[in-house]
Formats: sequence, structure tokens, C-alpha cells
Amino acid sequence: MSNQLQIGTAKHVSDGGFTKRNNFYLDDKNGGNNVYRVLPPMHSLAAKGQYAKYWSVYQGFVDSSGKKRWFASVEEYDPRTKTLKVSDPLAEKLKENRAKQETMKQAGATEEQLDGFYETHIKPFSPSKRYYVNAINQNGEIGVLALPATANTALRALANEYSGRGVDITGIKGLFLNFKRVKGARPVDVSYSVEVYRESIMHEGEMLEKAKVHTLTEDIINRLANEAEDLSELFTIPKREDLQMLAAADVSQRGLVVDRIVNKSSAVEQATKPQMQVNIPGTAAIAVPRVESSASGLNVVLPELELAKAAAQMPTGVSAPAASPVKATLSDDELNNIFGN
Repeated sequence: MSNQLQIGTAKHVSDGGFTKRNNFYLDDKNGGNNVYRVLPPMHSLAAKGQYAKYWSVYQGFVDSSGKKRWFASVEEYDPRTKTLKVSDPLAEKLKENRAKQETMKQAGATEEQLDGFYETHIKPFSPSKRYYVNAINQNGEIGVLALPATANTALRALANEYSGRGVDITGIKGLFLNFKRVKGARPVDVSYSVEVYRESIMHEGEMLEKAKVHTLTEDIINRLANEAEDLSELFTIPKREDLQMLAAADVSQRGLVVDRIVNKSSAVEQATKPQMQVNIPGTAAIAVPRVESSASGLNVVLPELELAKAAAQMPTGVSAPAASPVKATLSDDELNNIFGN
């Protein structure tokens, strides 16, 4: 038996022992120049040689406490056959809401009414579609960089160009890149380009432009285990039925469904939390509710009635009557008790 003892380094950070992720975005600061070094494929994508991962993410919903919660779309599209393999209920709801928005316009709705409808029924249902890469900035901070599709296309083209020349720009010895963001006349007119970043250096009295090379040292590689993300696990992937429930939910009920999607209550809390029981009017029966969605919103279904009390009151030899499923619309407080916080 080995007597070797492995000793690690404690994480003394304010959020409970977990390294906080840095999120990087391409912006207009510094003239639209965004300098990052893209890190090589790692974690679950290492064997695939994949340094970027595409995600379609809903960013406009909040949980029952009002905190923004991001989660992924379940839509699956096959680009080879150009067919939709799995549809997303929220995408279907977005189409429906856009049709309603157009009807409102034709009916003469005010700008205030249209803005309110957009914020509540269009914006939350419109996912952000980005490619994500692990990256390091010039300050040595490691994080996840979100790239619009056109920026990712430019990055891939540059990577392929240098690969043909025997250089892996994301490799152990890689290069800093400048992701240039250029705005057009309209806010929606934005273009991206990617080029090797060159820094100015003085050499023998002459100012030269030189590509900024970056090598993954042993110290940086040791940091990657904790600070670089598994890009395949960035966001919660909901169950399709939960998105169906969210699409059908009233605005006031959405937060409770989001709680369910992001598993806000831990498994231990759910296991130890008493089940909500509902008394059936006119009987001594007790039912444990199950929540389902419908076109009218969230409903509770009571299919399994506990008729022990009723049976106890029946004469010997007489069975308690079978109860039909009961439906009732729950209040926010009752839904809150079911889903938990």
C-alpha cells in the first residue's frame, strides 16, 4: 500500500469555495478591439479537438425570487438534412406571440402597449445564440468568451489558415487575437473580424509590430482545471415538458416554473419537504397534487386519492367509493409550496 499523501490547496473565496467564472464579451470599448487568446480543446471536448461550443440560451426569464436564470433551448436542428429534429415549445410560443404583436399593431395599439407586450411576451422567448470558447485576456484572467456566429466563422477561417501553415493558434504555444467589432449605421448593423494581435516593441532603436505569442506554462495549465469550463456543461438543459409548462404559464406563474427548470430546491430539500395535501370538498379524502400545464395555464391534478379516512368511516365490508380525478387552479402560494424555493 502506498504511503504517499496528496495535499491540495484550499480555495479561499467569498462564494463558498467555488472559483467564480469570468464571462467575456465582445464590446465597443477600446475602439471595438477585443484581445483574447483562445485556449485549446479541453475537458469533454478534448478528444473531439473542439475548442468552441454552440449554445442557444434563454436569458430573459427570472425565478420566483426575481433572479435572472439562464437555460438552454432544447431545439435540435440537423444542418446536413436541414430538418428540425426536436422542436422547442418556447420557440413555438415566440412565433405565436409575434403573430399577436402584429395583430396588435394592425388594431392600432399604442407604442406603450407594444413595448409592454415586447418586454413580456417577445424578449424572454428570444434566445441568445452564441459560440463559447475558453479564453485568457492580457491580464492573465481565464474565462468564457461568447462569440456571435460571424465572429466564430472569422475565427475558424483564421485557425484553418494558420493550421495549413503548421501553426495551431489555440495550441500550447498559441497567439493572442484581436476580435474587432465594427458598428454600422444602425444598431443591428454589426460586423466582426478576427486577426492576429500585434504589439509594438522597440528593437535596436526601431519600433516593430510583432505577433503576441502566448505559451501555456505549467502554472497556467494547473489553473485550467478549476478556471476553464467544460463548454458542454455551461447551461442547464431543461426537459421539454418543463418548457411546455413555461410556454403555457401566465406571467405571474413563470418564476415558479423557472425554479423547477433550474432545480432551485436541492434534492435533499425536496426529499425532506412535506408533500402538500389537499382536502377534497364533501369527503374526508386527502390528495397529493401533481402539476400539469394546459392552454389555460398551470393546473393541479389529484388522481391518487388517499381514502383511508373515508374508508375508516364506512361500515365493515363496504368499500370506499373510487374518486374521480379532481382539477383545481392553484394560487401562487400553493404553487410555491409544490415547487419549493
